[in-house]
Amino acid sequence: MMLAMMVAALSFTSCGGGDDDETDGSASIVGVWECISSDYGEWEDYLDGNTEVGDLLQINSNGTYSIIGNGNDSGTWKQNGKSLSLKSNDSYSVQVTYTITQLTPTNLSLSLTENVLSVKVSFRRAK
Repeated sequence: MMLAMMVAALSFTSCGGGDDDETDGSASIVGVWECISSDYGEWEDYLDGNTEVGDLLQINSNGTYSIIGNGNDSGTWKQNGKSLSLKSNDSYSVQVTYTITQLTPTNLSLSLTENVLSVKVSFRRAK
């Protein structure tokens, strides 16, 4: 059950990268982001439904998000400083909180560390 919840929650987090810890106070997370790299570490072979390079993450100003591609998902989001919380609409309704390591007008990088799981996600603004 726990593995199923992690897989559902992490369907978003398969595009990892960037530990730049760089943010631009004027940059908005709202928009369409294209996955450009991913790093699941040793767990990559065990997680299903992962977002892949080229998949799109759409973050809407009304507090909803969707992932279009291999890891299709949708739900709600909240940003609080360098934290981005995503709550999936799937049957598990899991909420996962990522650390924003980079947010500029053109780049978004997220990281997640939970026990032995470490994921890094990098995106480029598509729209």
